[in-house]
Amino acid sequence: MAKSHTVATLCTLLFFFFLLAAS
Repeated sequence: MAKSHTVATLCTLLFFFFLLAAS
């Protein structure tokens, strides 16, 4: 489960980074 949580966190960070880069 820790692995899935880590992957979810990375995806969230990448999503926010994409939003910052797009704006």
